[in-house]
Amino acid sequence: MQSVIESLGQSAARHPERLALLRGDQRVSYGELWSRVVAAACYMADCGVRPGERVLLAAPSVPAFAYGYFATHLL
Repeated sequence: MQSVIESLGQSAARHPERLALLRGDQRVSYGELWSRVVAAACYMADCGVRPGERVLLAAPSVPAFAYGYFATHLL
C-alpha cells in the first residue's frame, strides 16, 4: 500500500496538467501542487524541521494549506 505522498508524487509525474485542487476560480494542477509541496518541504527543512517532529498547520481552506500538509508528509 502506498503512502499519500507517494501517490501524490506518482499522480504528478503521470498527469502533471490534470486538475488537483479547485477553490473558486483558483485551479492547481498536479504538477503545480507537487512543485509547491516540494518547495514547502525544502523551506521547512531549511528552517530546521526534521522528520518525526510535530508540525502545527493553521490555515483556512485554501490551496496553501494543502502545500503545507503534504510537505510535512514529504519530510
